[in-house]
Amino acid sequence: MLSTIHRILNKEIEENDVNDILWEKVNEIWDLFKNRHPKFEIYICSNKEKPIKTEITKFERSLAQYRCFNFHYFDQDDLVTRLFEKRFNKVDGSIHFIDKQYFERSDGDLKGIVATIDATELISIIKDPENPEKLIEDVFNENVRMFKELKNRINQSIFESALSDTNYEFWYLNNGITIVCEECKYTPNTRSPLVTLKNFQIVNGGQTTHTLFEAYKKDKEKISNVLLLVRICKTKDPTISERISESTNSQNPISTRDLHSNDRIQKNLEEQFQALGYFFERKKNQYADKPKKKRLDNELLGQIYLAYYLDMPSEAKNNKRLIFEEKYEEIFDENEISAKRMLLPYKIFLPLEAMKKTIQKKKREKERINEKDAFVSRAIFHILNITKYIAEKENLNLEKEQDIKKATKKAISYINEVVKNEIRERKELYTHDKFFKEIPTNTKIKNHVLSKYN
Repeated sequence: MLSTIHRILNKEIEENDVNDILWEKVNEIWDLFKNRHPKFEIYICSNKEKPIKTEITKFERSLAQYRCFNFHYFDQDDLVTRLFEKRFNKVDGSIHFIDKQYFERSDGDLKGIVATIDATELISIIKDPENPEKLIEDVFNENVRMFKELKNRINQSIFESALSDTNYEFWYLNNGITIVCEECKYTPNTRSPLVTLKNFQIVNGGQTTHTLFEAYKKDKEKISNVLLLVRICKTKDPTISERISESTNSQNPISTRDLHSNDRIQKNLEEQFQALGYFFERKKNQYADKPKKKRLDNELLGQIYLAYYLDMPSEAKNNKRLIFEEKYEEIFDENEISAKRMLLPYKIFLPLEAMKKTIQKKKREKERINEKDAFVSRAIFHILNITKYIAEKENLNLEKEQDIKKATKKAISYINEVVKNEIRERKELYTHDKFFKEIPTNTKIKNHVLSKYN
């Protein structure tokens, strides 16, 4: 940059040195200097961090002699802030606290209030005035989680609780919401004060808020009885706002797996597996004292089920959260699932897992690996899925070890054909890891294998 700037200002650039567009701009700059004293703005933008101070000083000192430059430096955080400021609107609103059920503390410019509010008060400030059937989504910009739809098991529970005849319990059963705002004004020590919020964000409790709105649309009268806890943090420091958002969503998190660990279906499966001589772990390391070969982790079994029965091997490899979130009801469907149904693909999976470990060991020890088998360690869920179709087409019994070997061998061979084709098309851009994580890979491999039997 310095070299180019010096050459421009000293008229040392010739037409053949640069492209046509830059040459045109260089001439415009030279024309400016004929009649005025122009100022130049230099923007240094990085998708990581700003240059270190010593380099900034050297850069600016090198151009100080010209006395016509202003400098601006933007890192990743600056760019994101600018983009979001342009993209989203600031939202203000007013609510009432319930009676004197509020507590305040202050630490300089940082102020916090814990209070009880009516659910309808919350809805009133986030409902889109131009479309009452929608929320103002701009108030959730700093919330780390997107709304997971009402069909999500946890949100469905919130929905039912809000509309139940005992919805007075909502305050006790729900964690409430956290709001961050620039200003929070009200008259202290008064009953049901009017609270004015400026540029507020719901940074925690987005699922609760959206679900309450869905309940409100169904039965406004019922929701009028719902009270919830709200924590309001007033600050103009965006870094504190970000830290509040991160910490309120991460302190002592309960995984969705743990939330489901006491579901009836999980307990039923535990009993079924025990009758077959296995220990089904609905909680991590639940049976740590039992033989390793007899312990079955419900997350791994969920991955296997997702790959084998639901035809989602790429997702099983790369997106395990689906097991206990979006795909939970499909995988652990009480009308379909059983210990025996889960054991079938698990027994096919075991030799594939052994192959994977052998290949990984060879890689660690820098032993030569047959190129034909190099992809196997990345593709075991895809191989597992394809054995199902091969067995169906060739009437193989996957309860038998010899038929598992036959189906697995063919699956690896057919997938290898797809891999070779992808390498030819993508050349140096191809990697096994990337290919077997891509969702379209599911269909590519399945279609290729099924074409063998047409």
